[in-house]
Amino acid sequence: MIRLIKKFKFIVKMSCTILGLFSSTSLSQSADLRFGEILNNGTNYIVNVEIRGALAFKFGTSNITFNFNKDALSSPLLDSTYNYNEGGYNFVTLTNPIPGVCSINIELFLTNYGEQVDTLWKNVVSVKFNTTNSSGYSGLNFRTNSPDRTNIWADDNVTLIHQGKYEALDSLLPVEDERLVVNSFNLFNNYPNPFNPSTTIKYQLPSSCFVTLKIYDILGSEVSVLVNGYQAAGIHTAIFSPSGNIVSGIYLYRLRADKSTITRKMNFLK
Repeated sequence: MIRLIKKFKFIVKMSCTILGLFSSTSLSQSADLRFGEILNNGTNYIVNVEIRGALAFKFGTSNITFNFNKDALSSPLLDSTYNYNEGGYNFVTLTNPIPGVCSINIELFLTNYGEQVDTLWKNVVSVKFNTTNSSGYSGLNFRTNSPDRTNIWADDNVTLIHQGKYEALDSLLPVEDERLVVNSFNLFNNYPNPFNPSTTIKYQLPSSCFVTLKIYDILGSEVSVLVNGYQAAGIHTAIFSPSGNIVSGIYLYRLRADKSTITRKMNFLK
């Protein structure tokens, strides 16, 4: 009988230990946030807001709130929404609750039907600002104190995800009247890379010309045509969002303008 009691106590102790491990794993869930600059041309300023999970979790109703320099940027608007704007979610909204503050509002109306937050960086939204006619810095940083602090919840809409590393971005904003003159032909590295579900391709043209920007698979077969027409001199962007039966792997993006051609590689992770 004594042996049975000791065995029972051992089993109970082991069970508590295992439950404690699961509990500590749950509590250790955290999210990292960062900004990714897409466009900064003296008139418009566009950034991605990106997330990753230290341990993968599913995204519930949340507010991602950040400061911006209201003396250099104005009129924040949603430019694109990516992963958390369909299925069990209402449409993502962006509000400007107080001057110099943006709030990205994510609402999950079907509890426990949230989208996975990956351990790799994943886009949430891109935000577009007007650059005011005065020099300054973007002053982007995520809010961690009340009021209007960032709160990220799991898709049970009960579990608060702990704050991980929140990266600020303080870019110099060119004045519109003093914009850099584009005097060379160039195709920049796409961002983000690797990517899913979309990536931004930026390029510059020294003069007005007929332009094509096409995507090819690694065997050279054409996958998509992003640009096919005349464009003015300056800096341009195009967004590639794979669809259909496009599989994960290396793809080529090729820019042709007059007699010039540049080709670069990108990596799509499905």
